[in-house]
Amino acid sequence: MARRILQIIPAEGWLVVYDSGSGDAHEFHTRHVMCWALVEDDQGTRVVGLDPEHAAGRPSPGVFAGYARVGESLRRFERLGE
Repeated sequence: MARRILQIIPAEGWLVVYDSGSGDAHEFHTRHVMCWALVEDDQGTRVVGLDPEHAAGRPSPGVFAGYARVGESLRRFERLGE
């Protein structure tokens, strides 16, 4: 089954966080989330954040690390790899 978007809602004030570092050397990049999408595919149904670059088919600037509020410290993402 191909991924199907069932519903979208605005996502003001949220960022998607990518890590392009290696090992313990994190290099975080953020992009604004334009909307939350309820998607359905072979893995089930889930909510994902879509940033404009990714939605346009451009490559991500690293490995997906998570979501953060605008202004939130990204320090918690450093601990995820421990």
